[in-house]
Amino acid sequence: VELRRLPGETEWFVYQEGTFAPDDGNHRFLGGIAMDGTGNIGMAYSVVGEDKFPSLALTGRRAGDPLGEMTIQEFEFMPGAGSVVGVNRFGDYSTMRVDPVDDQSFWFTSEYGLANTLWATRIAGFVIRRDTVDMASTALTAPTDSEFLGTDETIKAVFTNAGLVDQQLFQVGYVLDQGAVVTEDLDVLLAPGDSYEHTFTQTGDFSAFGLHEIELFVNLDGDTNPFNDTLRRVIERIPRRDLYLQKFDGLNAMDCKDTVLVDIRFANLGLDTLFEAKLNWQINDGPVTTIPWTQMLVPNGQSPLTEVAIYGFEQGLNEVKFYTSDPNGLDDQVTFNDTLVRSIEVSLDLEPVLLTVKFDFFPEETSWELRSEDGTLVGAGGPYEGFGSFSQVREEFCLDPEGCYVFTIFDAAGDGITLVPGYYSITDGAGNVLAYLLNPAFGSEESHSFCATFACNVVATANVVGVTTTGANDGSILISPVSGGGAFQYSLDGQNFQQSNVFENLGVGDYTVTVMDANGCTAEVTATVGLGTAVDQVALDYAIELFPNPTEELFRLNVTGLSDLQFLNFQILDAAGKTIQYKRLQRYNAVLTAQLSLRAFPSGMYFIKFDDPR
Repeated sequence: VELRRLPGETEWFVYQEGTFAPDDGNHRFLGGIAMDGTGNIGMAYSVVGEDKFPSLALTGRRAGDPLGEMTIQEFEFMPGAGSVVGVNRFGDYSTMRVDPVDDQSFWFTSEYGLANTLWATRIAGFVIRRDTVDMASTALTAPTDSEFLGTDETIKAVFTNAGLVDQQLFQVGYVLDQGAVVTEDLDVLLAPGDSYEHTFTQTGDFSAFGLHEIELFVNLDGDTNPFNDTLRRVIERIPRRDLYLQKFDGLNAMDCKDTVLVDIRFANLGLDTLFEAKLNWQINDGPVTTIPWTQMLVPNGQSPLTEVAIYGFEQGLNEVKFYTSDPNGLDDQVTFNDTLVRSIEVSLDLEPVLLTVKFDFFPEETSWELRSEDGTLVGAGGPYEGFGSFSQVREEFCLDPEGCYVFTIFDAAGDGITLVPGYYSITDGAGNVLAYLLNPAFGSEESHSFCATFACNVVATANVVGVTTTGANDGSILISPVSGGGAFQYSLDGQNFQQSNVFENLGVGDYTVTVMDANGCTAEVTATVGLGTAVDQVALDYAIELFPNPTEELFRLNVTGLSDLQFLNFQILDAAGKTIQYKRLQRYNAVLTAQLSLRAFPSGMYFIKFDDPR
């Protein structure tokens, strides 16, 4: 890479760059590179291969050679005689310098392989000079980029004697747009370093709007530097109106929706500011749908992303063509860049389903799976390394409308997605919520069953805390949704709903709680508030004991009778029904036990919810 900075300027820019990698199966490395006082560049390096021991070679380019190319033929100045083994260093001091005395001589030092498996150092000097016989194509002076180019344009080019001796008889020519070769023989005396501008007798056709490639060349008997014989340039007939369709995204390879939203972006490559145009799309050579566009787009400007609804897909493979037309109500003068075509396989007999996952602070902990009821994997995602905190992802699926599925979300840290709570939701094409994260503090994983065809499926359970004494009104009911469409509301009378899933200050009696989800689906849960104690005998064989109760900080929780369990997960919920801790009981002899601390939480009533249907 050669960087340059113009006099008086502060910014550097890339003047030329390139990669030197001849396709001969050898490997080149440990390169040194420098530039002499006249702008010539020399480069030397180590070279090895399947049939080549560690050797040294050089190449370079003259200041006037084509940019980005090493035009001097590679010269191997120190062939290797053997492999280098038994040492852990090679080429430590490989370097290239230009002699400060003459500012012309390149000096390079590096190492090569000896026959005795060791290495040796070689110091080499070289100078890049002109070839004795060398003619070069150096410039195209006419035509230049213009909106007025026609069918009969004069072509002018400059040719230079880049050698060390006079030249007089040589041939020049050009090829326009990969067409016929045009040659003309010249009799012009050129001293070393002199240039000649030639006007070709045969003119060229540049009338088509867009880019035209012209290749200039010079032929000279005995020319020993062929790298500067040819010069390629591109001339543009600049259009006044050229609307270029840059982007057409949003169609998946497979879909099951009749209507798909796509993103369109286009650019103005013409000279005129555009104020109107037409956006057109067509499916399978059917009717063309045209959308008027009326905004201002300056030359070289690009539009913002424009969302367009494409609809009317047929079952099976669909070809969708999108194209722009009629900039400023006139013909587009460059049409090859107006159109983009995409293919999409559509299965209209499947149900479109959208999964949205909103992360908490740690997206890299989150992953998920979607499986059919028989365990077949339908989709999976995560962990989401590199995603921003609180960002979200969206995935679309096409599911069997008669099928039911299980969605499982995982958290590698075992604390759910609770730090600024995240969520997931699964919705159908009509926006109905099929599944929703019921508890952000789900621990390591949570599974939710749903069917692809929407149906109300609100299910909830009730946990009751009885009154402490006869006649008291300090009982409570905690409602825990098991399935449904998320964003639940709760009511004791079926009319007045609240977001909290806890009802307090209740007396002894039977209560019916109505649970409503985001889809408007409801379910009723019946609960009976009676006289409660600190030890609740759940059944003859099971017992839950929490003591001391009440207390200020530490509790001991024991569960007996569940002899088949080594562990029992449970949650601690506050009075509003929000999970504040996710804990586990561990077996000790005949008891599942754990110590709880509520030291970090305010005084009040808390609930325990076990992850076991018993």
